[in-house]
Amino acid sequence: MDTIGERIRAARKEKGLTMRQLHDLTGLSTGNISDLENDRYAPSVSALLPLREALGRSLDWLLCGAEEAAPISEQAVECDGIPLSQTEADLVAMFRYIGARERETAFDFVTMLYEKATGEKGSIYSTYTAAERGEKSDPAEGGEAQGGIA
Repeated sequence: MDTIGERIRAARKEKGLTMRQLHDLTGLSTGNISDLENDRYAPSVSALLPLREALGRSLDWLLCGAEEAAPISEQAVECDGIPLSQTEADLVAMFRYIGARERETAFDFVTMLYEKATGEKGSIYSTYTAAERGEKSDPAEGGEAQGGIA
């Protein structure tokens, strides 16, 4: 399976779902699903998220065909001692696929939400600096995946 559409179709058929049933689970029109499966265009994030849930596949698998990792609960990926949810892990995966400018915008937005929710200024991690925000952690962009806890 070389394309996103082929992977979506294969996962749908593996689950025994018709396009109509996938529509019911995702809210995507059957025409939209058909267009995706036939690679007429790449899915948006707003289409990928419900497809991920309905098909039980990771965003990495849907987008790249990367081998499925163990479920997040078995990976022991933690932040502050709390396991990351699948949604949190997917946010990190999506963050790695966007450009530097979009990353900065996303970081600024989340920082603003954090400050609004807590009344505190800046990052919750005192070691996180503005210079680190620009670091590449996407191997596809020539960076290296950053180790450690998210």
